[in-house]
Amino acid sequence: MLFEKASALADRMFDAASVPVDYLRGGVALAEGIPAKVGTQLFRIEDARTGLAEMRRRTDFIVRRADLGGAEPQPRDVIAWRGAEYVVSAPAGEPCWRPHARHGDNPTIRIHAEERHAQ
Repeated sequence: MLFEKASALADRMFDAASVPVDYLRGGVALAEGIPAKVGTQLFRIEDARTGLAEMRRRTDFIVRRADLGGAEPQPRDVIAWRGAEYVVSAPAGEPCWRPHARHGDNPTIRIHAEERHAQ
């Protein structure tokens, strides 16, 4: 019973700190208005030709696995938030998502994305 109460409290806290986003694949919404926490992550990318490294910032969306309806994030998926589109990607051969917490059975994942700028 204590575990269930703690889990319900964690869900309420997640919802309170979240913003609604839409998750699309191929222009089709897989999930609409799902709660997500927004953050950033820095990636170090080395240029193979010059050996120089640069830091690239990605926007991260932390979502519950269940809210994606069983879909696993894939590169080129799109997250729509506040009128902008963020393309799921990760530089330097990194995966485009990972579990959000260090313990094994966490229901949230961190999806890396980069804002799509108008051409």
